[in-house]
Amino acid sequence: MGLFRRQGRVATVAAMSQFTEDERELGMDMLQAAESCFVGLGAPSALGTALFSACVGSIGVESETSEWGALAGAMLMGYACRLTQADREVPNALAAVIEAQLVRAPGGRLDNEAMSVEPQRLELLVERVAATADDVDLIAAMTGVSVGTWEAFATTATYQLHKNLVRNGMSKRMLPSVELLRSVLRLGYAVRLVDEVAGESPMDRDGRPISTRESTGPLPAGAALEVEAWLSDASQVCAQDFEPFAERVLELGALGAIGVIDVGEYVLGEPPSEPIGDDAVTAVSNARFGYALRNRECQLITGAGRVAPGDPLAAELDGREGGVRHAVLDGLIRDVLDSNRFGGGAGAFDSMPGTTADARRAAMRGWAEQHYPGDDPRTGQEITRHLVEYGYLLHRLLELRPGYFE
Repeated sequence: MGLFRRQGRVATVAAMSQFTEDERELGMDMLQAAESCFVGLGAPSALGTALFSACVGSIGVESETSEWGALAGAMLMGYACRLTQADREVPNALAAVIEAQLVRAPGGRLDNEAMSVEPQRLELLVERVAATADDVDLIAAMTGVSVGTWEAFATTATYQLHKNLVRNGMSKRMLPSVELLRSVLRLGYAVRLVDEVAGESPMDRDGRPISTRESTGPLPAGAALEVEAWLSDASQVCAQDFEPFAERVLELGALGAIGVIDVGEYVLGEPPSEPIGDDAVTAVSNARFGYALRNRECQLITGAGRVAPGDPLAAELDGREGGVRHAVLDGLIRDVLDSNRFGGGAGAFDSMPGTTADARRAAMRGWAEQHYPGDDPRTGQEITRHLVEYGYLLHRLLELRPGYFE
């Protein structure tokens, strides 16, 4: 079991003991995927937000209160979970019930103005969303897992949400109950089902729609990517699983960067220096985001993955034979970022094929400033940018030597 997923087991030993080992593992995998998507989410669509507000309002929670905000976080985690399952279609019967209450404009887009003058449509959607969220068996079936796996996911997610709320200043006596948060996780999943059928996109944290557009073809080499769209796209890429060996290096590198492990010692059998906590979850998510950022760049820019003859990073990697390959990659990345080999991160990123150096710097800086602006040594702006650079550089090394782990 990976270090990232251990946080669920360490944090909720008693609660997780009711599930099988497979259920725990799959539940934690679900949380890892949802967390990677969750960090870029700001809100569902306007329709989804109205459905959430109506549902929580029905239990007496007022908007703009601390309790409303806490429940909104839980809802977004459930929403993010569904976002990671783009290959799973909404059941036909449920989709038909939802579609029957939508009003579409010519061309097929949702007509929000027409919806607003027929409030009974929203009321019926609220009833459907609430009924779906109350049906744990149905939610698990649509997720493609057992009820036990869904509940393992919900248990770990609820623990994490409580920890985040306390860290952000909410007193423990004011925390929403475990059962309420679990219900709202399911509510978020159900809200996303409606947005899927409606064809509506969620919003990022700046209130911009998260891109769901199809690519119109790659841009020419050296084109300046539009940074906000690139960040939004990368958030979607981050929801997918990467290659197992890449996931492993990202995990090791992130935990090494925040001092939880020494990578070289860990691969030789040394245990972590402390339990895996929420700051480790955030660190791994940010390293994964850097990997996704480069992945999306390679999709958007012609020749971004090009390998020039005599590339110094490729030559250096070839020269580091022997040892555990995960640790070799980690060591080379740290030499670049921490010891300024090959001109440091700035030199490596400025000379890399793909978009412009300015766009690259703006994306990395923008992610850290928008989402982790503080100065916490493990979750603040400086370490976040470092972790994004780490994941980005790992992707480049695996472009240089795609068969490195074969």
